[in-house]
Amino acid sequence: DIIAKYISVLVHYDPNVLIIIVDSGGVYIASARADMILSQLTDKNDYEQSPEPLFETKPFIDAIHGSDPAPVRSLYGFSDQSIPETANNVAALQRMQELNTPRLVAVTSDRKPKGLVDRDPIVTQLLLGLVPAQ
Repeated sequence: DIIAKYISVLVHYDPNVLIIIVDSGGVYIASARADMILSQLTDKNDYEQSPEPLFETKPFIDAIHGSDPAPVRSLYGFSDQSIPETANNVAALQRMQELNTPRLVAVTSDRKPKGLVDRDPIVTQLLLGLVPAQ
C-alpha cells in the first residue's frame, strides 16, 4: 500500500511527524501522529510484513482524497483539538496539559492550520529564561 509506505518513510526521518487533515477549503479537520496512522494501516510496525489493515481505511482514504474529511475524526488516534495562533506559551502549555498531548495544531481565526506548537521547545525556552546570565 503506497500510503503506508509513504508514511513509513516520513516516520523513519522524523518519528514525531503529525499528519494534518484539512478540507478542500484548507480548514483544519483533525490530526494524528504518523506512527499511529501507520500502526492502524498495518498489523505490525513493519508495514511490509503485514498488509492487513487494522481499521476500515475508507474514511482515511476519503479524507486524503478530500471527498469527505469529517469521518476521520472518529478514527483512533485522530484529534480535532487545536489552539489559536495568537495563544501565548502559558496558554499553550495549559491546553496541552488539559489534553495530555505534547503538540497541538495552531489555527487561524478561520481554522486554517498556521503551524504546530510543541511542548518541548516551549519548556526549554522557559527553563533557559530562568537561568541567570553568566
